Amino acid sequence: MERVNLGYSAKNIPIAQEGQYLKTLIEKTESFLRRLRWKAFFFLNPKSGEAKETYGFTSKRSPPPIMELCEFEGKMLQLIQNIKFKKNRCDFQKRLLQDVKHIRRDDKLLIAADKSTNFYRVDAQTYNDLTQTSITKEYKKAPEKITAEIIREERDIATKLDC
Repeated sequence: MERVNLGYSAKNIPIAQEGQYLKTLIEKTESFLRRLRWKAFFFLNPKSGEAKETYGFTSKRSPPPIMELCEFEGKMLQLIQNIKFKKNRCDFQKRLLQDVKHIRRDDKLLIAADKSTNFYRVDAQTYNDLTQTSITKEYKKAPEKITAEIIREERDIATKLDC
């Protein structure tokens, strides 16, 4: 185990790569448009709302297309397509980017210590062994029979709630 000093706070966030930024932007835009469609659908059709209990989970159904929103949705997607990126990074952001690349290329893991701000470079096998001994120190593995019984009880409860 080798102690690593980054020289700065581990809470500093490097600038995201363009691909990752675009992926997140598209996901969030799709989520926004889906919620907007549902709101518009229930506003335009107030009597079509069915009252099914979902227990806090979101619906898997897609909202129907709303003709009034087609132009707005098209312009939102056009905004995303027209995004241009600039390479404007300060020395600190360049250093963060280099450190992230180095950590990703390294075959060892960078693990945070439990009760301090220290980081340690550890190979995967040593990390797995330390984790296993730490877990089995306080917990024991349940027999398969008990696990199967718990899963069956959970399934029965879930089917009763769905009715």
